[in-house]
Amino acid sequence: MTAVLDPTPHIEAIVALAEEIARLAPDCAEQAAKIAEFARELGTCSPDRSTIEDAIESQMVDGELSDPQLRSVTSAVVRSLKVS
Repeated sequence: MTAVLDPTPHIEAIVALAEEIARLAPDCAEQAAKIAEFARELGTCSPDRSTIEDAIESQMVDGELSDPQLRSVTSAVVRSLKVS
């Protein structure tokens, strides 16, 4: 199983770098602000429940999970991704 890495330090570094570029090169400030904005948006993305549910269903053999069980497993996966 692959560990989920916390992207927060990378996002913070991108934002800091973009802000530094904006300070050092005022003619690039608008583009740097866009980079910082995009990076911040990456940090607020949450797991897509439908995609997770589809992935779980695609790996099931003979539909071993009922719909309520599938929703429960999906919720558990979403929670674990948010904590990681």
